[in-house]
Amino acid sequence: MRLFISELVQNVHIGPNSFQIGLTKFSDEAKTEWNLNTHRTKESLLTAIKKIRQNGGETNTGKALDHVLRHDFSLAVGRRADSKKTVILITDGQSADYVEIPAKNLKDSGIEIYVVAVGQDVDYNELRIIASGGDGTYMYTTSDFKSLHNIRKKLILSLCHSAPSTSTHLPKGAPCETAKADIVMLVDGSSSVSPGGFQHMKSFISELLQTMHIGPNSFQIGLTQFSTEPKTEWNLNTYRTKESLLKDINNIKQLHGGTMTGKALEHILNHSFKPTAGMRPDSKKVAILITDGESQDDVQLPAKNLKDTGIEIYIIGVGQAVDYTEMGIIASGGAGTYVYTTSDFGSLHSIRNNLSHSLCHRAPSTGRHHLHTLSNRWIFEARHGL
Repeated sequence: MRLFISELVQNVHIGPNSFQIGLTKFSDEAKTEWNLNTHRTKESLLTAIKKIRQNGGETNTGKALDHVLRHDFSLAVGRRADSKKTVILITDGQSADYVEIPAKNLKDSGIEIYVVAVGQDVDYNELRIIASGGDGTYMYTTSDFKSLHNIRKKLILSLCHSAPSTSTHLPKGAPCETAKADIVMLVDGSSSVSPGGFQHMKSFISELLQTMHIGPNSFQIGLTQFSTEPKTEWNLNTYRTKESLLKDINNIKQLHGGTMTGKALEHILNHSFKPTAGMRPDSKKVAILITDGESQDDVQLPAKNLKDTGIEIYIIGVGQAVDYTEMGIIASGGAGTYVYTTSDFGSLHSIRNNLSHSLCHRAPSTGRHHLHTLSNRWIFEARHGL
């Protein structure tokens, strides 16, 4: 956890006119390790991180959230009037006290809350109550503490994107100007997806593609729908313009049937990521899986085969029926950087900008990303056994 925080700090500018970082540690009680204005340079901040010691005790997350609101976001400790206010909570367990009111009080004060959930013992419903958005947009998951580094880039991009700035940067909804990638969308068309949900999914794909340049020298998009059997709707090289691609998204008809995700992953490896289907040797290879349920067949080997071929796999899990362990097995990097969750299909639009930025950032590009002004407060758990 300390290494993860250090890695985050290494990637942002620290100072009174850029990022300010405070840190609170919690277990039975919450303790402010340092305030927003304590460390004015990156060097002093990194030195302080190394000196943090674990307390031991219980997991009183609600008390910790109340503590940062009362003590860590005042003008006296460095809060600035013109900066974004953010809390990043890192935890691996269910809270021993109530979190709903403390989280609401923070958000009502204009403070955004990101949650980094580690391991299998976290309560995802509780974390959604805590996190801003309530739909998974502000929530990141990792399988264990060693995997925290997998979410670093995604979290930094989100923080930089949401912070106010006078710098030139990539605005929400703006096209990826120079990125180049071959992307295959893998869309769940099983019977568990309602007709309305399927329509929301198509709308989300259209919105996502609006942020990209489409063509043989930029982004190419293929799409496969799956249920009991997979069906290639179109290949990477079928559409050479955004207009023709967007027109045909509305024409996709839902298949209905079971949820054979493993068979679908195997299908796109054997049929979609091929030179004959438009795959280019010098482009990033990406699969984006959208699903609302647990697979009825094995996913581990098909997912491994895709990743072993150099294909990155993003997963968007919709609703309460998804299997987070299974998503971690499928996704590149485990259940972290490449996993997005939403409460329902109507909320898919809320992850569009973060996913678009991640795709643009990770694809080969000559573009640049800029850092912005932000006041931040990290709070992390330091109880016995971590």
